[in-house]
Amino acid sequence: MNAKTTLRFLQATRQFSRSSAACKDQVHPGYNKIKSIQDQFQKPDGLPVHLKGGAMDKVLYGTTIVACVFGVLGFGQVLYDLGFAKKN
Repeated sequence: MNAKTTLRFLQATRQFSRSSAACKDQVHPGYNKIKSIQDQFQKPDGLPVHLKGGAMDKVLYGTTIVACVFGVLGFGQVLYDLGFAKKN
């Protein structure tokens, strides 16, 4: 194949590899929902991102904090029991 034939072949196949351009009126409805969620999480309201989801995020965060406190207290109790063994 010479260079001219190769160029024509590439131009002919290129038209099949392109997708059609979407009109601005043809936006998937899920896109608008995603954009509104992004706007909610990017709002500069001083909250950390893990609490911007609403009340359920606050409940989950509080539950995590309580579980961590109980875990640290339990670990302290184990260390105390191991360090000061009961005498028979």
